[in-house]
Amino acid sequence: MKHIVTSIGTFTTGDLLADAVGRYALALAHAYDSAVIEVPYLSADRTLQRAELRVGWLVDIGILTADGDEEEVVDPDALRVLVDCCDELERDRWPQIPPEQSWAYWETVL
Repeated sequence: MKHIVTSIGTFTTGDLLADAVGRYALALAHAYDSAVIEVPYLSADRTLQRAELRVGWLVDIGILTADGDEEEVVDPDALRVLVDCCDELERDRWPQIPPEQSWAYWETVL
């Protein structure tokens, strides 16, 4: 199990899902983009819930390994969507340009 830590809370989910969220967030950040994703997680009372999280450019998230031997949260459909989106983004990434030629760079400088 892993925790996805955001500014709005901490969400306990499966290792594969958390890793896919982190990978997609990083790919979006590299493309200066963000997206809203749906992530299954275990609530405090151990029921399965779903959260919509914004990930990507200028969004802080962290992935932490959870303590204990809890049952993994597994959602093959959610995992497949995240992996497919990430694969597409990484495959079709725009050509890399120097940071000083990027709008995002100048927005942070000004």
